[in-house]
Amino acid sequence: MNRYKNQINVSNSSAYYKEILLQKKLPLIRHKNVYNFEQLKKNLAGVSNSSFLYIWKDTDKLYNVSNTFYQDPNYGWLILFCNQKSSEYELKEGTPLRIYVPLEELIKGV
Repeated sequence: MNRYKNQINVSNSSAYYKEILLQKKLPLIRHKNVYNFEQLKKNLAGVSNSSFLYIWKDTDKLYNVSNTFYQDPNYGWLILFCNQKSSEYELKEGTPLRIYVPLEELIKGV
């Protein structure tokens, strides 16, 4: 059973993704409308002073970094979003990542 069958496809050309779209030479990103990203951006502004700097290593996996900071391996997408990355493949050795806390405040209403 597909867990996304009741969700809407969204075409996103938001200014938030401008750099990614330019780098990848894409007019827009298509994705499932799973989370309220506008609310997430507001929440991110509220916790922007509360973060850890993490330096990516070649042996890292997002689920492990998520589990380390959020005690849950399912928030790799959140780490990517907060650092304006679209996938783990964009993370190279030495890439700095901001890990925002507390998780509860960050995802409230999302």
